[in-house]
Amino acid sequence: MVFSIEELYEMRTYLNNLLMVKYAHEFGIDVKKILTSTSIVPHNYSMDNTCFETFLQLSRGIFEEIDYFYPGENSEDFDYWLKVSVCTKKYDQRSCYLWVFMDSRLSSFSKATNLYSTSDLEGDITLYPMELGIVAVGDEDYGECDWTNLYEKLLAILKENETKASEMNKHLESATYEMAI
Repeated sequence: MVFSIEELYEMRTYLNNLLMVKYAHEFGIDVKKILTSTSIVPHNYSMDNTCFETFLQLSRGIFEEIDYFYPGENSEDFDYWLKVSVCTKKYDQRSCYLWVFMDSRLSSFSKATNLYSTSDLEGDITLYPMELGIVAVGDEDYGECDWTNLYEKLLAILKENETKASEMNKHLESATYEMAI
């Protein structure tokens, strides 16, 4: 069986969307609500970033506040958010997405991190910490960004922070109990 490039792209997009739904479900999100308003099946292979819509819908259900800018969109906002974060790199805004995830649960994220693509034909995503969240820059100069990779990383950060908070609460409870005795 031989597939066309379009068919391979569509299958890959569908699998990436399905993987993001799996990550959301494992994180404890009720994906049924999201899937009633968003299809994970790509509608048109020629549409850029078909995983983007799934990423957006799944992210809205998790983070306190999200803002994003498309390539070439408002340069003042783009520059503002890069200054608020620890980013020192200059980006060509014509090929970059910018995401702002404002959530107190992300505040422990402390150093810039590159999410390298699995292919030379994909864009790169870099995460930059800011006071109450993360700024993510998706540079599509070399191809489409892997939104599934970004979603997995953000959920891993949240999970790590929840685990730390739970351990701190247990420690405080045990210390309080010992002081009461």
